Amino acid sequence: MKVNISQASNWLYFYRKRALFNTMAFVGYTTMCWRGRNWTNETARMGIAGSMAFGTVEALFHFVDTVNIKSKASKGEVPSTMSMVKNIYKKEGVVGFGRGIGAAIYGNYTAGLIYFVLYKWLKNNMPELGGFKALIAGFIAETVTILYKFPFDLVKCRMQSVNYIFKYSDWRHGIRKEYRANGVRGLYSGVTPYLLTNTTFIALQFSIYEKILLQCKGSMPVE
Repeated sequence: MKVNISQASNWLYFYRKRALFNTMAFVGYTTMCWRGRNWTNETARMGIAGSMAFGTVEALFHFVDTVNIKSKASKGEVPSTMSMVKNIYKKEGVVGFGRGIGAAIYGNYTAGLIYFVLYKWLKNNMPELGGFKALIAGFIAETVTILYKFPFDLVKCRMQSVNYIFKYSDWRHGIRKEYRANGVRGLYSGVTPYLLTNTTFIALQFSIYEKILLQCKGSMPVE
């Protein structure tokens, strides 16, 4: 017990700045969400809901994502899922499943807010554009969100799979290190195919969602 307390004290001392940053971010975010329940602005409330959904799902399934990323990055014959899980636990312990979770949490909680606020605002303020308003709003919102989130995803994937090469201590260190080494271009390495795939997918997804929602509202009986 004494050893554990000593280890915890040493960790807090050496990582006090990181702990303070995360504590302030957590308090600020939870305060915003709590107050957001009573906001009258529908766009802002939708942003809070989207942020919580994005971030919570990513945090809950991050360990699955880690197994997936490591499987894709493995050389030679791809091991089974259970073999990969056992291998990660054997080499890194429980901590191995959480590599890059900081980048995932900070990236997705903020990206969810950006996406849903921008999508709702565009949908409310754009002209109909021949019935393609939802499609275009989703495409623009997803493009902006990806351009914001991609550096987080880049660092996250590297921390999950090949951090023995990059040696990032956390997501902030990873972004700083990559920017100093390769500039903005380095932070967006591989963004083009990712952008093209996801913007098209999300734009179509929300366009279909809006069409179905409209049809459901139209078919509801009038009381």
